[in-house]
Amino acid sequence: MLTAGFGRRLLVVAAAAVACLLLASPSYAGGAGGSVDCVQDPTDPACSIKVEVPGAPGSPGGGGNVPCRAPGGVVVPCYVPGVGWLADDGCYYQPAVEMPSSDVPGGQGRWYFGYCGYPPNEDVVKYRWFASPPGPRQLAEEAVRALRPPAPAIRLNPVPPVAQLVRLPSWVWLDPSSWGPRTATASVPGMSVTATATPTRVVFSAGDGTSFTCTGPGTPWKKGRNPAAKSPTCGHIYTRAGAFTLTATVTWAITWVGGGQTGTAPALTTTSSVGVRVTESQALVTR
Repeated sequence: MLTAGFGRRLLVVAAAAVACLLLASPSYAGGAGGSVDCVQDPTDPACSIKVEVPGAPGSPGGGGNVPCRAPGGVVVPCYVPGVGWLADDGCYYQPAVEMPSSDVPGGQGRWYFGYCGYPPNEDVVKYRWFASPPGPRQLAEEAVRALRPPAPAIRLNPVPPVAQLVRLPSWVWLDPSSWGPRTATASVPGMSVTATATPTRVVFSAGDGTSFTCTGPGTPWKKGRNPAAKSPTCGHIYTRAGAFTLTATVTWAITWVGGGQTGTAPALTTTSSVGVRVTESQALVTR
């Protein structure tokens, strides 16, 4: 078992050596430390993460390959067998059996040890605490980055450019094409992670100094309803005439799963606006 003091000295030595290792290491070497030359053959499956985004209403599909890079920008393998997964510091990590310190950071996770540069330099060991394993974590970051939730498609009744009427309820909702989960998947040979963006609420700024929040997309207006009835889920009443900008902002919760792990990422938002004209009611109006 390593002592706490030795672990701290090892961390300091490793951190100081990382920059030199990344600059000095060539992009290719045979043997256990790595046998893939990503500079000469960037199409090698070991050198990139494959990203796939399925098409959905309001969201065209897409995807491609994202190269794995050392901090200096050189393309390197995403994973080296027997060594570990590339992390953002240019080191390849695998779970540590011996702990570098008796001090354990708070929260879920574990210690990993890594060799830095490519090919990995096994003479210097760097220890690092990861809340989730670096392999799934790296794929999750790419999957989340590829998410493209659509902008909200605002719908109203009366339908613009027909004016809304003062003191008469306006029904507001989002077209179904802009509401619903969106996914993206990042994968390397033997592992994949799928990220999902799920809409959780929409906040409307009415443009008249007020705002209102809806937990769903709202209820579409249907012909034959009472024009004086309020929307059961999402709507607004303008109290003065004028020209306003109605803005919708949707919040998307982000989750991911894969590689035997699950996690979350910071929420995303999408926004769009429409012009709204409001006039005084001069006579009985039938919608």
